Amino acid sequence: MVAILTLAEAKAHLKIAGNDEDGTLTLLVDAAEDYLGRIGCPVDADPLPPALKAAALLGVQALWATRSDLALKKDSVAGIGTFEMDQVAADKILTTTIDRLVASVREVSV
Repeated sequence: MVAILTLAEAKAHLKIAGNDEDGTLTLLVDAAEDYLGRIGCPVDADPLPPALKAAALLGVQALWATRSDLALKKDSVAGIGTFEMDQVAADKILTTTIDRLVASVREVSV
């Protein structure tokens, strides 16, 4: 899958300077992109529908705003590397935030 959103785009959208939150933001970007793919959005389309970029940005924004509810956990070894996230909580936030925005570009399977 081609990246819908870069870390730099997410940081610019959220107005975050510095690199302290890069691990968390990368996880949130990946979660938003994964969600779009799982609900049938054409994430490999070229060109990418603008609604998907907007949906990814809004999804990351929603996850960032509610990150304390997602049970994000930094790997205790050196405090870096892997993160874990409550996928059910993330999906609920993403469903509420982006489903209507991407309705027009979702691939419907029968």
